[in-house]
Amino acid sequence: MRVASVLPLLLGTAIFSSTSCRLSLSERGQQADVAVHVFHRLFNSGQFAQIYSDATPELRSSDSERDFATLLEAIHTKLGDFDNASGYHWRLNMTGGATFIELTYQSHFRQGSGVETFTFRMSGDDALLYGYNISSLDLVLK
Repeated sequence: MRVASVLPLLLGTAIFSSTSCRLSLSERGQQADVAVHVFHRLFNSGQFAQIYSDATPELRSSDSERDFATLLEAIHTKLGDFDNASGYHWRLNMTGGATFIELTYQSHFRQGSGVETFTFRMSGDDALLYGYNISSLDLVLK
């Protein structure tokens, strides 16, 4: 399994025009933050297939449901349930007519920690998972 295939690369420069957006910049960030909370709730309850089915077609075409679920299960097995996060950072990227929001957290799990990066594509008022990445020494060393 290729971890790189879990997070499709986003290229482009962030351009924002408030006249063409249905939600304000802060509302988009809030929607993506809510989506991260939903991701962690599903992650903690082992509902990896639900995370996959709720994701964008681009994420689903980059990995099979089985590979994606296996990756999340391995993370859950080594790090345990998600506990809390700090150091919230987000970035907006508008390219090719699509709006992407990337959120980065210093995340703490029951058995370790790591930096989680979520990329969401906005679809109307919804933030859909486009990519997920975690960088964790605990994940590698345990």
